[in-house]
Amino acid sequence: MLRMPVRFFSLWIALLLSTSAAAATVLVDEGHGQRFSVNRQGELQLSGLAALIEGAGHRVQTHYRQLNDADLAGVDGLIISGAFSSYTQQEIKAIRQFAHGGGRVAILIHVGPLNGPLLAGLGVMVSNSVLFDMENSVGQNGLDFSARKLDPHPLFEGLDSFNLYGAWALNASAVTATNIAFTGEQAWIDLEGRRLPENNPVGSWAVAVSVGMGLGEVVVFGDDAIFQNRFLKENNRRLASNLVTWLVGGKLPPAQTAAL
Repeated sequence: MLRMPVRFFSLWIALLLSTSAAAATVLVDEGHGQRFSVNRQGELQLSGLAALIEGAGHRVQTHYRQLNDADLAGVDGLIISGAFSSYTQQEIKAIRQFAHGGGRVAILIHVGPLNGPLLAGLGVMVSNSVLFDMENSVGQNGLDFSARKLDPHPLFEGLDSFNLYGAWALNASAVTATNIAFTGEQAWIDLEGRRLPENNPVGSWAVAVSVGMGLGEVVVFGDDAIFQNRFLKENNRRLASNLVTWLVGGKLPPAQTAAL
């Protein structure tokens, strides 16, 4: 019978355990009318983001029903992207409890007002109409633009900007919430629908917010297109890679959490 030397056997076990420990699970919610999926190919889909998560050695799970504590208990990070239906108060409570326990949550908005109750429950306000920023426009229309003012945050490591493609203005409303990415000074919320700044509120608006919540954190982006396959390049791809690292880095092991 072939026997493995004790020293090599111990190294093999250590390597196996370290590899297992490094693998995390990211849950992607697709149970709220999402049109854009991590499981589909196509320019507007999110399969490229899923590939980045799996390429980093982690697992992607998709979820097709209402969120609850049991579903979130076994995952490290949660992505809510492009929801077209509302979240119940029970779901919002489950998301909050997940973050309080050390989980990290990334929320990307497609329809701002539709997600108002979810965001309000997490300490973030959202505008009633989309933003235009001609000063930092990507192309000609000002609806697609770069956020060039970024406050220090692990998501922005190595970045000086990222692009958005139809974004809503956000604002931190909780004591533990902070605006972390902004438009230029002359951006406007297009309340009148005329794509002109006249008679609309003009200023520098937040397009990303960080909310500290217990042992974890929630980050909200005012646009869900930033990680779609068509736009997953250059700075947006670096942002996506940073997002993966951030998502899986926050949750404490159960034993440590219980000791706090």
